[in-house]
Amino acid sequence: MEDGAEGEIVFTTINREATPVIRYRVRDMVRVFTSPCKCGRTGFRFQVIGRTDDMIKVKGVNVFPSAVKGVIQSFAPETTGEFRIVLPHAGPSFGENLKIKVEYGENMKKDDLEQLGIKLRTAIREKLVFSPVIEWVSSGALERSQYKVEYFEKPYEK
Repeated sequence: MEDGAEGEIVFTTINREATPVIRYRVRDMVRVFTSPCKCGRTGFRFQVIGRTDDMIKVKGVNVFPSAVKGVIQSFAPETTGEFRIVLPHAGPSFGENLKIKVEYGENMKKDDLEQLGIKLRTAIREKLVFSPVIEWVSSGALERSQYKVEYFEKPYEK
């Protein structure tokens, strides 16, 4: 296996007798490191990079909301880090102009949002290989959850 390979992790029962092979999908996408660790450990190491149930395809490229979040959070304090990806239809694939609602920071002036939007769109294009349409919403406009964060808005379900 190549160092840095990415894929969905699946667990399989190895010690079995007279039973079918059962594979367990946990829906985690991982990056596998095969090279020895600096600490001396020689086994495989896994880095969870996302979940298959959160992943979407934009122009054939796998995009994880956690990656989008990383780019948006890098613009703090101009943004709050809160966002929603607006899915125009049921997946799995979407075109170039996917809309992302982003909360701007409390101290941002509305006159500066156009320039910030250009910078954010460029950063997303450079890191994630697609250019979204940025829709700015005021700080606190996006609903917060105490549980799993909802990264997607699905207007087609309403």
